[in-house]
Amino acid sequence: MSNDYLKGHRQRLRDKFMNHSPSNLNDYEILEMLLFYIYPRIDVKIKAKEIMHKFNNFKNLLHNVDNDPNIDINHRLLCLLKLFKEIYVRSSKDVMQEAPVINNWKTLEDYCQSSIGNSKTEIFKILYLDSKNKLIKDETQDNGTIDQIAIYTREVVKKSLYYHAYSIILVHNHPSGNCKPSQADINITNKIKSALQYVDIKLLDHLIVTHNKCYSFHEHGLI
Repeated sequence: MSNDYLKGHRQRLRDKFMNHSPSNLNDYEILEMLLFYIYPRIDVKIKAKEIMHKFNNFKNLLHNVDNDPNIDINHRLLCLLKLFKEIYVRSSKDVMQEAPVINNWKTLEDYCQSSIGNSKTEIFKILYLDSKNKLIKDETQDNGTIDQIAIYTREVVKKSLYYHAYSIILVHNHPSGNCKPSQADINITNKIKSALQYVDIKLLDHLIVTHNKCYSFHEHGLI
């Protein structure tokens, strides 16, 4: 493929993106434009199509690309995709700080999945909310297993009071990919809920996430 054709093709795609609605572009074309900056002198349309075919959508791509050994992707592209993932995670967090979490529940689930759903170790997070259900603070309580985290109930109450939280949401991931809560998950949830009641702080929910699933204790009648 000639350099003139390659330059012309790339310029046409850029013009299509800049001068028309970006939604008119296919997902692979958006990815192809990113690849321009990683592979400046080769045609990347086929590579972009192969990657999008494998992951199906951008959410799956950003969540899984660094954990899939079967995809041919270089370090610079991996770094770029992880950068975009971090931008997405932070923008989702901004939404929760600006508006009530209960009005943006899908954003909350996406944020939790993006931030810890793909971790190979279990991570336990707490979202502290104000009287308007806006996010005050997002804090990692511990890493490890839910059984090890059970001893931190007093710390949950202490931090909730420190941040002047009116309510909290517990979040942890299951690296196994199975969102179903264990008995240990249920026990620690009940323990924290009971402890918070003594200081008039509400436990709104406990979410268990993987990279593509989310289990809500509240939705299943466990809170």
